[in-house]
Amino acid sequence: MVTTRMLGWIIGMAAAFAVMYFSLPKKPNSGPAPGSGSSGLSANSTQCETKLQKWLQSVNPERLQFDTDIESRILELNRYWISCGPKAGDPIVSDLQPIQAALDGEYRERVLSTSFGRRDVEHVRQSLLLNRMASRIGKLHEKSLDRTLALLAVVSQQLEPLPAKQSVDQPLTPFECLMIGQGTPADRAWLFVELLRQLGIDGVVFTTDDEEVPPLVGVVIEKNMLLFESLTGLPIPAIGESQRKSMYRVPAAVKDALADDGIFRQMDLEGEAFPWTTERLKGATIGLVGTSETWAPRMAELEFKWPAGQTCEIYDGLGASAGKKFGLVQRVQEVVTPLGFAAERVRVWDYPERQCVKYNALGSEAAPHMVPLVEVMSGPLTFASGPGATTATPRRASRSLQQAR
Repeated sequence: MVTTRMLGWIIGMAAAFAVMYFSLPKKPNSGPAPGSGSSGLSANSTQCETKLQKWLQSVNPERLQFDTDIESRILELNRYWISCGPKAGDPIVSDLQPIQAALDGEYRERVLSTSFGRRDVEHVRQSLLLNRMASRIGKLHEKSLDRTLALLAVVSQQLEPLPAKQSVDQPLTPFECLMIGQGTPADRAWLFVELLRQLGIDGVVFTTDDEEVPPLVGVVIEKNMLLFESLTGLPIPAIGESQRKSMYRVPAAVKDALADDGIFRQMDLEGEAFPWTTERLKGATIGLVGTSETWAPRMAELEFKWPAGQTCEIYDGLGASAGKKFGLVQRVQEVVTPLGFAAERVRVWDYPERQCVKYNALGSEAAPHMVPLVEVMSGPLTFASGPGATTATPRRASRSLQQAR
């Protein structure tokens, strides 16, 4: 029989155990706490993507230097990189040996720099423009050869040929060439390969020690390398193609041009021989086309963070990366070494980098050879005057010719 004293003792002990139980430390939750963990990382990732999307919109060709300026975009990109850039761990480009082997001096330093500068912003702007142009061609044509011929036609129609010597003291980049509609044969070759890159097609240039000889462009299509000419903007025709009345549709392969000089002789004019011969091709250097921004690991990291739907190519590594199993050096060597070219004949073509360095050293758009062109492209001007005024005030157009072009 339970007495009143025993019942009180039982109730007291139960209360004591309850106090002890609820005063014990709670076992931590296995899931993320509110506002932290994976949901926090997801929110931060979304914010970073939004920031980069807005930055990309601000460096579009129709906006940069019209309603946004380069200096602000440089600061904004570097601030974004501090908060949203890659963390310590596995980098996109882990093997720097191809860069060390192919480049030296200040060129290598510019490639390996971890901060962004003016040329990086200009490179992204240019790549966005080229990607738009190439994407339109890509939608119209499915086959790589058809796309290549269409891009070649764009370059030939857009750029009036300039004398090769003009690039010595009046350097231009592909962006400026497109704005003013002019370029040397080397400029045309450079632009052509950059456009091909936006569609995932590899291109190189064949050059000689004689700077008077315009470079040939070799394009890798279905494991063959086909030849195109930078001065006329035409394919080097396969045997028999030169008899066509329209544009040559079948370019000559490098392997055939190495065996038959008659392919080049189809390009001869009355009284003027085409400068390329089979022997000259055999001794040519195979140039990889790009600038320090093209090969820079920081560009690989930036491209990796592109917002969804952005297809612009700003990086094409000399070596392998997390995004590409084989770098450009190896991809090109695998095509040209079976043709008899030594692997060491594949080198970075220094012309694009040299032109970019000179263009920026001269003041970019403030360079003496650019000022008159920029003034024209900033027009048209209108003049306004009030009643009784003796002079008219010039007024810039709200939409410049550069934007229109």
